Amino acid sequence: MRATLPATALLLLLAGSSALAQQEAPLHFQRVGGLPQNTAYAITRDHKGFVWVATGNGLARFDGQSMQAFPGYNSPTTPLQGRIIRSDLLEDGQGSLWFSTEKSVHRLSLQTTRVQPESLPTGEGSRAGFASPVLRTSNELWLCSPTEGLYRIDLRTGTKSHYPVTVADSQGLPIPLMYNGTYDGRRSLWFASSKGLLSFNLNTRKWMRIAGQHKCYTVAFARDTLFLGEGTEASWLEPATGHHGILEIHGIARQKRALLRRIYTDPSGNLWAGDEKGNVFCRRSSSSAFHWRGNINGNEAPRTNYPVYCFFADSTGTLWVGAYMLGLLKAVTGEPAFRRIGQDGPQDFFVNSIYEDSSGGIWMGTYENGLLHSDRGGATIPIELPYRGPRLPYGNSVPLVTADRRGTLWTSRSGRLFYRRRGGTFFQSILFPQPQESLQVPQLWTFSEANEGCLLGTNIGLYWLRDSGGIPALRHLSWLGQHRVSATWIAPSGKAWVAFESGGVQVLQETTRFKTGTMLFPGTQVRAFWNDSTRALLWMAGTDGLIALHLRSGLHRIYTEKEGLPARYLLSLTGSRGELWLASPGGLARGTPTFRNGVSFPELSFTTFTDADGVDGDQFNPGAAYT
Repeated sequence: MRATLPATALLLLLAGSSALAQQEAPLHFQRVGGLPQNTAYAITRDHKGFVWVATGNGLARFDGQSMQAFPGYNSPTTPLQGRIIRSDLLEDGQGSLWFSTEKSVHRLSLQTTRVQPESLPTGEGSRAGFASPVLRTSNELWLCSPTEGLYRIDLRTGTKSHYPVTVADSQGLPIPLMYNGTYDGRRSLWFASSKGLLSFNLNTRKWMRIAGQHKCYTVAFARDTLFLGEGTEASWLEPATGHHGILEIHGIARQKRALLRRIYTDPSGNLWAGDEKGNVFCRRSSSSAFHWRGNINGNEAPRTNYPVYCFFADSTGTLWVGAYMLGLLKAVTGEPAFRRIGQDGPQDFFVNSIYEDSSGGIWMGTYENGLLHSDRGGATIPIELPYRGPRLPYGNSVPLVTADRRGTLWTSRSGRLFYRRRGGTFFQSILFPQPQESLQVPQLWTFSEANEGCLLGTNIGLYWLRDSGGIPALRHLSWLGQHRVSATWIAPSGKAWVAFESGGVQVLQETTRFKTGTMLFPGTQVRAFWNDSTRALLWMAGTDGLIALHLRSGLHRIYTEKEGLPARYLLSLTGSRGELWLASPGGLARGTPTFRNGVSFPELSFTTFTDADGVDGDQFNPGAAYT
């Protein structure tokens, strides 16, 4: 299904900055792609600077440019017991990262990335399996199971001890813990539960329960005070006195809030809280209240409603957020990464193509709403194309608007090719010569300039255009058939690359009037080409992923979801400043290449943009991209 993009929905990339740089500026959240699964349960940063993410299918490591996945399902390189890592991630100071799947605790060597499962002691009737790392002291590691209590591992000897919960509720029933506990910096670990707060004294090895009347979902500690998530409210409690109070939350209506899933203390003593609706709140160390800072689903009219799962603030001041379905997000201040051009109109349009002219005007070809023009600051207005013929099916659709090197603007409607000369005011037109046996009215879908003319791709095959400044001459290349053309590109050598909607890319020679050529990638529908002339790489976006073809050697590589693409089925492709921009039914992604000496094909790291970045929806139209 086509996506409905507003007529003014040309989006421009803007810059972001550190999450903690401007306290009052709203936060926006940029997705970082490449996870082995699209939910992030926990985040940490190791001593080497790598960011680690726990997902629903193993681990991922992010180096700031690219994501490396360590999948947990049926992977010979990552022999995990289980697959889903809902636990926290904790480095032990001895070169290992600790975590837990649903079946077992594991430790990963940061030097070799080898994973080793760890068994836990079990008592009578206990079911040791999942246990989340909570605290590392100089020689000890503490882990928490929601039903079995605490486990202690001596990092010097490997000795393991079990400390089951010994307190119960008023009816003598066991109290399950929220395993994401907090340490008060002195002697106790604290855990939230539906029946108050539970603490474990590390000196006496004793359990205790306080505030039993409070239903707590999450707890954090800062400056001798515990901070609790109690439903939609945030509260404070002084362990020494038992004093308790509710914290104010500013900047958002109460009805827009939801259950607080996680409260987190960053290294500067600021508190961060996230709720079930994706809202993010912050209580600065100098403040007495929480303030709404943004929503991971988008700050204005979010179209999704995914919850916050975790936070992590690294030593650079960057705030990372883990979420259900949105994965790993990076908080930035300032404007969203994308913004609209022009004002919203009363109607949304299918935008088929976009072109920006030398004066900054934006031209848009639409589905059944004609040709539109926006001057960025004003309203979007329809442009009349001179046509007095009969009303044809899809006769008001404009699939493509583009310009040639001389500045002539080209488009089509109702079987006619329209053009407007540079500096001109009105469009003129010529009729597409139509083969007698054709069943469809020609529509212009692609436009590529060659040495002696222009190659036009349509829904009924290819046309050759000659234009010397007078009346253009147009003819149908009938010997190539009437296959619908989805993309064209002409190399400086004169070779024409033509992608057909039925599949395959045909390489034709201009010197033979495009009568001879070879077929590549049969069965793959290519939607767009982009040429990186400095690397001799022709990039192709299609139904099987992103294809990179090295023009000198003829070798190719295909990039898919394994490399972080939001979806394998790609609709549009363009490039800017050495980066690739890709649109798919799964959203918009920016691919940043990293080349190694002697290797023709780069590694790509992808950043996915969502509503939170100012992108309206996550579906895009084929070909509607322009640099």
